[in-house]
Amino acid sequence: MAEFFRSVAHRVTLAAGSWQFFLISLIAIGLWAITGPLFGFSDTWQLVINTSTTILTFVLGVLILLEANRQAKESKVVHDELLNHVKGARRSLINIDEMSDEEVDKLEADLRSRASRRTRRAKE
Repeated sequence: MAEFFRSVAHRVTLAAGSWQFFLISLIAIGLWAITGPLFGFSDTWQLVINTSTTILTFVLGVLILLEANRQAKESKVVHDELLNHVKGARRSLINIDEMSDEEVDKLEADLRSRASRRTRRAKE
């Protein structure tokens, strides 16, 4: 069941990010706008677009989060594997997802400091 939902989330996320989906959305909104005079710009006419876009936004938001979480997990696994096999890499970075924000900030500052020292040495 989980694989089915992951697959659906992936496909819907790809489709929703396409130019075709954007074009279909513009056409749908255009058709709705054109029907305004026909329905006298009534409250019901306005509720149709408000309700449908609210539901669509909610569902797409959840599906995009599912896909983003999956991609983040995949990236973490790949990075952990690389850290595990690169000579000289700090194994402590494998557990970075379990560190506090302060610990991560310290690591980032340390890495930036190392990078700037290397850049200065390379220029000398």
